[in-house]
Amino acid sequence: MKLSDAAPGHFAARHPLDIVQIDHTLADIILVDEAYRHTIGRPWLTLAKLC
Repeated sequence: MKLSDAAPGHFAARHPLDIVQIDHTLADIILVDEAYRHTIGRPWLTLAKLC
């Protein structure tokens, strides 16, 4: 990706998926084992937005 043609604070995307914003956050739930009810932990939620 060539950024020299873009204005400050802006990106120039020339091909699909040139710019993708990704965010990760720890979910506010606790997963447990279905059979034995042992705590597995908190899952991560990851989202990707195509710009």
